[in-house]
Amino acid sequence: MTKAIMMVAHPDDCVIFGWPIIKKYKNLDWTILYMTYDRGTPRGDEIAKFWQDENVSVDFCGIEDNEKDLIQKQIVSFDKDKVKQIIQNKVKQFDIVITRARRRVRASSSPILP
Repeated sequence: MTKAIMMVAHPDDCVIFGWPIIKKYKNLDWTILYMTYDRGTPRGDEIAKFWQDENVSVDFCGIEDNEKDLIQKQIVSFDKDKVKQIIQNKVKQFDIVITRARRRVRASSSPILP
């Protein structure tokens, strides 16, 4: 089965923009990778339970969701290179990688998704 991963920042992001994609392409083995939170946190556990009921796996990068980034309008709360390495390690086993870039969805090259 083709393995697909959808990367999002926060737990509600995937429910908002990813749900239609996941429902449309039910034939894929889906995982959602959240940049923020982690298993064992109330919000991480809540969203993991939600997706478990839909047979979708979840993974977390555990990056702190810090308001300082919004206030300063730039990333100041984490090391971008370290996060890039975490993401690259987590997505390399997938056939399709989907992420949100501002106001649109981007997918890796694939004959499966138009």
